[in-house]
Amino acid sequence: MSSETISTERAASDEASRWPRLTRNECLLIGVVMAMIFVIGVLHLPKGPCFDDPGDLQTSCSTLGIAHPPGYAGFVLVGWLLTKVFFFLEPAYVVSLACAACVTIALGLLMAMLVRIGLHVTIACCVGLVLLAHHTPWQSSVWQSLVSPEVYAAAWLLLIGSVSLLMRYGRTGRVSTLLLAAGLYGFLVANRTSSLMFAPGYLLGWAAVEWRRGTPFGRAVSRFFALTGAFVVAGLTVALIALWQDSPETEYNAIELHREGCQTDLMAWSADPAVRWERFRWLVTAEVFHEHLAADFSHAPSKLRWIRRVLFVFERGPFAAAMVLLVLGLILLARRGIEWSIVAVGVIAGNVVFLCVYRIYDQAANLMPIMFGAALPAGAVLAVLFPAKGRRGVLGGTLLFFACAGSIYHATQRYNYGEAYDATEYLAEVHLEDFPQDSAIMTSTLIGAPLWYERLIRCDRKDIHIVENNRRHWARLAVKYLDRPVFYTRDDQPAPEGWRLEPFHNMWRLVKE
Repeated sequence: MSSETISTERAASDEASRWPRLTRNECLLIGVVMAMIFVIGVLHLPKGPCFDDPGDLQTSCSTLGIAHPPGYAGFVLVGWLLTKVFFFLEPAYVVSLACAACVTIALGLLMAMLVRIGLHVTIACCVGLVLLAHHTPWQSSVWQSLVSPEVYAAAWLLLIGSVSLLMRYGRTGRVSTLLLAAGLYGFLVANRTSSLMFAPGYLLGWAAVEWRRGTPFGRAVSRFFALTGAFVVAGLTVALIALWQDSPETEYNAIELHREGCQTDLMAWSADPAVRWERFRWLVTAEVFHEHLAADFSHAPSKLRWIRRVLFVFERGPFAAAMVLLVLGLILLARRGIEWSIVAVGVIAGNVVFLCVYRIYDQAANLMPIMFGAALPAGAVLAVLFPAKGRRGVLGGTLLFFACAGSIYHATQRYNYGEAYDATEYLAEVHLEDFPQDSAIMTSTLIGAPLWYERLIRCDRKDIHIVENNRRHWARLAVKYLDRPVFYTRDDQPAPEGWRLEPFHNMWRLVKE
């Protein structure tokens, strides 16, 4: 055997010891659990277009349009490509499947990370299933993202994927791995700008890697510029996609929907660079949601109490125990590499800061990053009791069995978000093909998305005009369209003066008194 071959084998062996590969049995078990999670998700997915934000994402992906701010241009492009690859399926259903796959893969990556921390694979799978089963009356982040098409699924996958690659770089030192991690994170931030809150943890984690590995200062600086370049290139790519999508040819455009429905000062599309930049800035900075921000942190105490309640640590005893275990877990995690603890703290802190300044308590106040960040030190604590190479597989297998059984049971018992969002039955009674030429429909954002999907994908009724706004403004907005047939999607709001509402399919038409 040549010296070159021996050197190559030693390098491969060294890399495996630094970033341990999962055994065949570990891969098989994680794969089986992932398959079970995906099947459970598919059984609870909506069958077609959805109401509200899930429907907005489906319609955007199906038409290569622009979703609600910040636009999610990268997510939409990937979703659109998937609808073309799986052309034999309903486009809306393809988007739902893609989101379920994102959550499933994210949980699989998390399980693999926990095994590499030193946790027995059966317990690692239990941790993933516990996160899936986590449910309170106020929040069900992972489960809801699995069974309803939301951007949080793709964002969580990118977060876990980029962190996993950064940790792998810390063990192997491969620059290509670092660049890929930075690129994924840049893609995440460009699609979901609030993810920028995790940047301090990423940078400090990378710096800890270079310090631990004894990287010369000059080389560390060059790698910093390299990872910054990968981050910026990924972000600029998404930005260019968003600029390209905002055009008169884009039929489903959240910028135009807001401008027309809300009648704001937002400028109409123009080739003027200043106008295009203003519309782009409004979109990517999610300016329409700035009213929900409390920059003075005056809302922080109540939001912190809400986070503790959702995570079952509202009482002093459970909270104190959780903090002790978190600190202990971070200490144990640092034995694997200080960057693990730094990034875990960075993800948790970044998510908490964002939630404290965001005055929203529903799915938009997503706790999945906190759950991921906390799972890492929790895995380090459990690894002491259930080491990966230990002989406690029987107990771990028993726990895994009950975790799987519990997940399946809870999936059949809990609230079905996919069914709640499903607009299939509603659209079956709409019959847009029967509407008069050039009709105008006054609707809300909740119902607007599936109507747009029906109009653009199923019926090809591009003559129908859909106007979205809070229903208390419908009478005012309808005045502009009284020269054509006008419809309301609900009958609990007043008609313009001199007009009344009459039933029409499952809508109501304005007719003169």
